[in-house]
Amino acid sequence: MIVLCDVDGVIANFTAAVLDVVADVTGERHPEAAVDQWSIKDALRLPPAAWRAVVKEITAPGFAYGIEPYPLAVAGVKRIAARSDLYFVTSPWWTSNTWMHDRTDWLVKYFGQDQGHKVIHTSHKSVIRGDALIEDKPETLSAWLPHANDGAQALLMDRPYNKGPHGRQFTTSCQRVFTWADIEGQIK
Repeated sequence: MIVLCDVDGVIANFTAAVLDVVADVTGERHPEAAVDQWSIKDALRLPPAAWRAVVKEITAPGFAYGIEPYPLAVAGVKRIAARSDLYFVTSPWWTSNTWMHDRTDWLVKYFGQDQGHKVIHTSHKSVIRGDALIEDKPETLSAWLPHANDGAQALLMDRPYNKGPHGRQFTTSCQRVFTWADIEGQIK
């Protein structure tokens, strides 16, 4: 079985890392639940100058390497990788000169050299065929499913920012999951 797994929002807590930068830039700390839509900038109503300062920090060398994983995510991914052919499918950040390298190093750090070589950097996940995709963006799952292998499983990792109108409107062929135990139970 080929399992495709997104990184940010699924394994790596990108939101918390960005909120730390927002706190450094603005002096204001926001809880993760405050990010209730896909755009962190819009969710927090950040002024353009503050957002530019945040983006400068999160596209700086080393940022992607320093993001903390979600609790239980590393162990869950390792268990899934032990019984499937798992690939990380992650979007690059094109305005960062080191994002893809830092992300790959991050994956090696948490999953080892062998798994670190199974990384696909693309903003077009819908063209990657597989039997399951674990993702936090409903639109990505909806675009992927028609091109996936027959009987594929589209698993949406529940996050505050994917519960809004677009999160409720994704195809009924997708399954919302809340924990790594849920994901492991879905992937057969």
